[in-house]
Amino acid sequence: MKPLQTPNPSINADDIRPIREAVEIPVPAPETSAWPLVLQVLIAVFVLVAIVLLVLWLRRRIAANRVPNLRKKSLKQLDAIRSLMKPETSREYAIEVSNILRHFIEERFHLPSTRQTSEEFLRELTTNGNEDLGVYQNALSNFFRQCDLGKFAAQSLSEEDMRVLESSARDVIESECQPSTPKTQ
Repeated sequence: MKPLQTPNPSINADDIRPIREAVEIPVPAPETSAWPLVLQVLIAVFVLVAIVLLVLWLRRRIAANRVPNLRKKSLKQLDAIRSLMKPETSREYAIEVSNILRHFIEERFHLPSTRQTSEEFLRELTTNGNEDLGVYQNALSNFFRQCDLGKFAAQSLSEEDMRVLESSARDVIESECQPSTPKTQ
């Protein structure tokens, strides 16, 4: 067998150099002042408040744009069902005009009006005391009573009755979308 040869003849296999001593790396001393921490907390609180205010402002702007769009949509729907204002289609007209106003109320006031009977809806309106819609309680009561007669009592509505229903629905839709005036005491 051949003796093992070292790859580099200049390095002697018997020569082992000792390990150097460890080099100490200086670590900066921790700061004793609490100001950087307080400053970071204040900045974080400021940023959080700014984000919350921005979100509230954006929600208000979106809501302000939503109501006029909802009003326009509801009024267009009322215009679209005018062709049903005939005694022979009075039941369909009563169903449609009732649905339009119920959807408007549900979206505008966040009341579950489309999943309730007219009596349940009007009862909830009086118990929950929605002030904005409460002023229309009598008009809504008459409106839904007349619609229910046309839908369920097999009573044909006259064209005049249907015009009154449309006018009542328009009054609620148009007036509820106007900016409210501050109450003076």
